[in-house]
Amino acid sequence: MQVRPFLENLRSALAILLLVALLQGCTLIRAAYVYTNSPDTLPRISVTLPIYAEKGAEPMAEEISAAMLKTIKHIEVTHGGKLSPLPPIVVCATEACYKHYAAIPSSAAETLSDKRISLNGEKIIKDKRSALQLFTHELSHYYWFSQGIEFQPRWFEEGMAVWASNGAGAERVSIQAAAKAILAGATIRPTLNTGIWDYLTQTTSAPGNDWHMFYRQSGMFIQYLHDHDPAAFANLLDALRQTKDLRPAWTIAYKRSVDELWGEFINKIQRINAE
Repeated sequence: MQVRPFLENLRSALAILLLVALLQGCTLIRAAYVYTNSPDTLPRISVTLPIYAEKGAEPMAEEISAAMLKTIKHIEVTHGGKLSPLPPIVVCATEACYKHYAAIPSSAAETLSDKRISLNGEKIIKDKRSALQLFTHELSHYYWFSQGIEFQPRWFEEGMAVWASNGAGAERVSIQAAAKAILAGATIRPTLNTGIWDYLTQTTSAPGNDWHMFYRQSGMFIQYLHDHDPAAFANLLDALRQTKDLRPAWTIAYKRSVDELWGEFINKIQRINAE
């Protein structure tokens, strides 16, 4: 074994881990903590489905349970493959419960890798958001986790989830507002860079944009890719399942770069705006 290359690689790995820790702060610590928390202490509301609900969250959990088969089918159709098995689904009525299961307590819903999906019922009700749409959004994330696919470009991951859930995650930004921002040059920057480094250091791209805008524009681009060429889009998803990486999957499905297709998407918005 060559000692110098080994030490250099070790230093690089430690530097990346340190930077990731600094970027994520308490989130990584919380993720390690909540990952081990089992939902078995909560009542299970379904014999056949792994849905757990804190007292007071039963109506929200039952809404999700009633729509589960339809939601799973929707994710399978939009993502092009079977989804199995389901993870535990935790529906909380209080912030205290949600903090016990979610790595990011301020979120409304969260998918913790392939471990579980958690919903923050108190926040969802307060913000007047749809629990079912948010669950659909998270089920999109879980679909990729269940395929062993992680840390793809965030515009793709979030765009798929927003598109599949009819806008969940981007509720504060309308399609019209996002189109206006795009025409003004305040846009996301879709790339094919994958991996934990690019995922954790992703920004909202344009100054002044927030994550709701990032999510909305990402969802609009995903919809454009699907509607513009359904066959190529289906090939992209199939290739991603095979390669586990969006970059080679893209070259299999498309003859043009992501920048070229993003440019065509902007041109379409400009044409619609000029009509």
